[in-house]
Amino acid sequence: MKRAIALISLSLISACSLAPQMQVPVTVAPANFKEAAASDAGWIKATPASDQLGKDWWTQFSNPELNGLQVKAGSSNQTLQQALARLEEARAVVDVSSAGLLPSLGLNGNGGRSSSSGTVGNPHQRTTINDYLLSGNVAFEADLWGRVRNQVSADTSLAKASADDVATMELSIRSELAQQYFMLRGYDEMQRLLDETVISYDKALQLTQNRHAGGVATESDVTQAETQLNNAKTRAADTQLKRAQTEHGIAVLVGELPSNFSLPRTAVDSTLPEVTAGLPSTLLQRRPDVSAAVRRMEAANAEIGVAKAAYFPDLTLSAAGGFEGGAMKSLFEAPSLLWAFGAAATMPLFDGGKISGLTKQARARYDQNVASYRQTVLVSYQEVEDALAAIRQLAQESDTQQQAATAAEKTLDQIKKRYAGGVTNYLDVVVAQNTALDAEIQSINIHTERMIATVNLMKAFGGGWKN
Repeated sequence: MKRAIALISLSLISACSLAPQMQVPVTVAPANFKEAAASDAGWIKATPASDQLGKDWWTQFSNPELNGLQVKAGSSNQTLQQALARLEEARAVVDVSSAGLLPSLGLNGNGGRSSSSGTVGNPHQRTTINDYLLSGNVAFEADLWGRVRNQVSADTSLAKASADDVATMELSIRSELAQQYFMLRGYDEMQRLLDETVISYDKALQLTQNRHAGGVATESDVTQAETQLNNAKTRAADTQLKRAQTEHGIAVLVGELPSNFSLPRTAVDSTLPEVTAGLPSTLLQRRPDVSAAVRRMEAANAEIGVAKAAYFPDLTLSAAGGFEGGAMKSLFEAPSLLWAFGAAATMPLFDGGKISGLTKQARARYDQNVASYRQTVLVSYQEVEDALAAIRQLAQESDTQQQAATAAEKTLDQIKKRYAGGVTNYLDVVVAQNTALDAEIQSINIHTERMIATVNLMKAFGGGWKN
């Protein structure tokens, strides 16, 4: 037994790994974001740091209702629960593979009574035998070539990638919830405007009908007013539909039945966070999807070592010891002692290229993960650039659109007065009304888009930024 322990210790000391040295591919960081006045020159080697994600980034919008919805989503969203279950599965796989690093121990016990056949030999000399056995055994695979350790390393990296996947899923769910919420409040604001418009158009129709009855307005003026009113009602109904569907989507995101969930209409009450111009590119390292891509590269690299280890012999050490006797009372006496020790080695000589194929497969899988990592980094920069461009452009659009809405409202007031004075026809009023309404709706849409663009920027940086 001492020799077995010594051999096991020696095998652990001399064990090697056939996995290539892991190196995260170097990616070029832009000197600055094209869509922002940032300056961050140099080369960036991504290091997983998803544990540094900004926590509760949605609170920067200062909206208590949104905060409450995010709390529900964190505990009740079923897609997130599914991702958490996959994480537990991945961690269990690590437990299974890690067991290969330790010896396996077993205990055997049996007892029996047997008699020889009376038809063989002297029938008067039949013998009856009692046999009792109690033994223990130990077996250990000497991981000389690092197959087991590389498998544990691969499974550990995949488990970490699964944890990053959970973070990615949570970030996606929370950003989608924020976007859906701001869309809902945008529809509420649009509904308020359209409700007021319907009331205004209804009064205009009544006035036009009265003018027609008095011989001042034409029949076409009445039909145009009716058309204008019905168009506004149609747009209001369509907004109600979109609002209802958005509310249903929010219900699913927070893990509730749409039929049991409702958010009362209210005015938009959210702060648009200020975005600083200098956003360091190192924040991209906080993205959990980039971290997951690195972890999967690590796993694929370790799998190469697992595949290459198959070229070399497997060595298994085993030992057993116990007691065997014909009577229980003498089972644990010295003459009943038994023991055994052995070693077994197996090595492939010819497999038709199977091991070579598996090694090539492992290397190809690693190359796939390298490309996936590089693509993830590129997409990360794209998403930041897109969000920055949207925020900047939408801020400009908001200013110009507000001016357009103000001008359209003034034009409408002037044309109404001209129509009342008989200077112009009702068609001009209709055109001015449509222009003013479209300008107001566009202003609401731009405000909603600005909120969503800010959410997208927070998501692009892994959950917020540091001011």
